[in-house]
Amino acid sequence: MKSHVKTIVCTLFVAVFAIASLATAQDKAKEYAVWKSLAERTASEASKVLKRVPSRSKALVLTNAGCAVVDGHSTEPSLDGLQSWKGASAGKGTLLDVHSARNSALWFLFHDMGTGDAVYFEVNGKALEPLLSRLPQLSRKTIRSRVFALRAKELFARIDHENIGAKAVFADPAAWNQKAKAGVFGGHAFALVTIANAVSHGASCDVIRAALFHDHYCPGVTSGVILANYLESRFPAGPGGRYFIQAVDPWCKEDALLELLNSTPGKRGYAAYYPSDADKARRLPEAAKAATIAYRQQTRGGAWDGVVLAFDWPDTGCAKAGGGIAEKLCTDLWFLKRMDKPEDFVKVVKSFELPKGTSPLDWARPGVDPLEKLGLLQPPAAEKAQ
Repeated sequence: MKSHVKTIVCTLFVAVFAIASLATAQDKAKEYAVWKSLAERTASEASKVLKRVPSRSKALVLTNAGCAVVDGHSTEPSLDGLQSWKGASAGKGTLLDVHSARNSALWFLFHDMGTGDAVYFEVNGKALEPLLSRLPQLSRKTIRSRVFALRAKELFARIDHENIGAKAVFADPAAWNQKAKAGVFGGHAFALVTIANAVSHGASCDVIRAALFHDHYCPGVTSGVILANYLESRFPAGPGGRYFIQAVDPWCKEDALLELLNSTPGKRGYAAYYPSDADKARRLPEAAKAATIAYRQQTRGGAWDGVVLAFDWPDTGCAKAGGGIAEKLCTDLWFLKRMDKPEDFVKVVKSFELPKGTSPLDWARPGVDPLEKLGLLQPPAAEKAQ
């Protein structure tokens, strides 16, 4: 009898669990329908706004979907919905998700790389609240129809239509600087103009990955990509080897190095030392431009060696471009033609080997200046007086 009761209880438990799982799956499917339908609706609006619908090879979508969280809801399904716009896809490099904070507004940019034409949509999350609160009572078909029934003025907090092609930006840099100050594209003008032009001018996957992680494409990110290229070609860790990167003059390059070398603080592979002006003043002339120390361990448990690297900023001639976005974009495009020659910009300040039993972590501790360890600093003023 007890065995029979136990069997009934177990059967009921399995049935309840199955029903709960089915309900959860249905809820997820309905929420997925909301965000996918939203992206499809936005793509439809983009086709109405743009002067022409671009060919598949010229259609580009940028978004922070997947990063942005709206009222506790993941926006990642929007990435699937965006494929409805001329078959945009991550694999083809025509659907790119730009890194942003979770509390950022959800936005989409649709760009015709042929004409430079672009339209930006920033979603009004409140417009979706009535729909999201009633998901259990709605079918996926109804959800889609209601998303498409919302008025554009209600669904979007902002719609901006601009030509962001390099030619248009260079033709009137003052106007673009003013637009950026006024908050065009929801304050993301610099990010969207630079990333979109990087793609349309044939930037490599590595450059795009670094720019997406950094959330915009700037000369600082370019320098990080070039430093990574230099290390892999002139100071390779090799199969099974690893780097420890230490910034001794941090700037935007750090995000590119983190992304491309996968040497991160969480894996005990990255450290940043922020020198004061007084710290920099103590550096010997040959170390004045020291920017990054790369430590290399070619076999696990083996010895560490390293290089102190400086980055020489060239005169690109872009100062004449008009400042602001135009100057940065000009510099970005200038570098894109020279990414395969990292030795033109990266200089070795010093090569060294760490003492036996010493790891890069020992030189990354609070109060330790690695350049002092390497004899690249002048003695403190007190020592000079003696």
